[in-house]
Amino acid sequence: MPERDASEDDTSIAACVQWMGGQHRYPIERRDQIGINLRMNKTLADRRKAILAGTSLTEIRLEYPLLFEEGEMLQEFQRLRPGKEMMADFYSGLERVAEKLMRLPCSTKEIELTRNARDLVLRQTKTGNKRQYAVKCCALLLLPQKLKEKLSIIFETGNGEELRSHLFSDGK
Repeated sequence: MPERDASEDDTSIAACVQWMGGQHRYPIERRDQIGINLRMNKTLADRRKAILAGTSLTEIRLEYPLLFEEGEMLQEFQRLRPGKEMMADFYSGLERVAEKLMRLPCSTKEIELTRNARDLVLRQTKTGNKRQYAVKCCALLLLPQKLKEKLSIIFETGNGEELRSHLFSDGK
């Protein structure tokens, strides 16, 4: 786990968090991206500690709203794994766990949801590559429920029609 810089204390970290909250209110083109990156680097150890301690995504999102924007997510990945390609790692990891995730129901309601998602995958996809892609998509949709979070907290899905058309595209 990353360590907090010796020059930082709780007061300076709180000031960074407050400043970033103010930046979040500005349109992207008016934000001080250099200042944001500096403060996100300074607060990395505290964010990691909170996440590992079990702080919910909702609470993390309230404290670090910029972290949930696409550009900042990519930056965060680089902070945690310098020199690695985020999406390649993500899809590789998802490939390893997608089938298992779909077989891991936690409640009666979820058993039905998982069965329906699996049936939809089998009906909609005939070829191996499309089926694997659809299984990954279903696993992603089940992930928030497994983590006991709302889908919108983890993923920006757009409207339902966009989501349905994307689920069964070729993944590009």
